[in-house]
Amino acid sequence: MSRFCLVLGGIIAMSVGVPEAATAAKGKNKTGEHRIHGTIVAVQKDSITIKTHHKKKKGQAVAAGKGHTKTFTINQNTKIHIGGKKQTRPANLDALHKGEHVVILARNQQADTVIIHHKKKKKAA
Repeated sequence: MSRFCLVLGGIIAMSVGVPEAATAAKGKNKTGEHRIHGTIVAVQKDSITIKTHHKKKKGQAVAAGKGHTKTFTINQNTKIHIGGKKQTRPANLDALHKGEHVVILARNQQADTVIIHHKKKKKAA
């Protein structure tokens, strides 16, 4: 009987402790990296400034000129790619031009990766 109580007590203790362990594991895997979508406003040798895209809320019209400018530092460890979700190819700082649509993966205003998105060419009918 004492063995049964011991096993039952262990099962209860484990079931109560599971949510706390799951919450701790979620916080542990966070990298602190953010994705910022925008259009390039200016490019210098050590930084890039973009105007972020305004997020439209459901049922509201997009206000013209909305968005914020953000500046990110670039160094030799920053990766620059051209492409989309499935296919990308490496590029360098010379590929960044004013008006390009980009996604920046950044931590603390430091750009880790810059992905340049080109519009798909329309096929001739």
